[in-house]
Amino acid sequence: VATTGLLLVTNDGEWANRIAHPKYGVLKEYIVTTTQKVKPMHLEKIAEGTEVEGTFVVPKGVYSFDRRTGDPKHEYKVRVVVGEGKKHEVRELVANAGLQVTALKRVRIGQLSLQDLPIGKFRGLRKRELELPKKN
Repeated sequence: VATTGLLLVTNDGEWANRIAHPKYGVLKEYIVTTTQKVKPMHLEKIAEGTEVEGTFVVPKGVYSFDRRTGDPKHEYKVRVVVGEGKKHEVRELVANAGLQVTALKRVRIGQLSLQDLPIGKFRGLRKRELELPKKN
């Protein structure tokens, strides 16, 4: 399952480091889709954290959408906010809770959010956005 959603492209290595490095505390928010009904025990298990690449990681937030998406495939959604940003961190957290990820979409990095930008489209950052990151 490939991650979709918000992607930042830059030639400014210092700015990219401030966005990506965990020491700056920039949060990344994802919407996880699964075909399994998400129960409180799943959310608790995700919130407990798990080991990823030899490091124990704990998400900053875990939230369920209380409803199905209305999709005939009976998909359910979970919002996961992380600070580390390790490769496959969100997938591992969700899998550790016994849920299978069918889609993963990054919707926010710091204060930059995807909002309603369509798939395959892009926009330049505004001047105030270039001043980011600020801790969330």
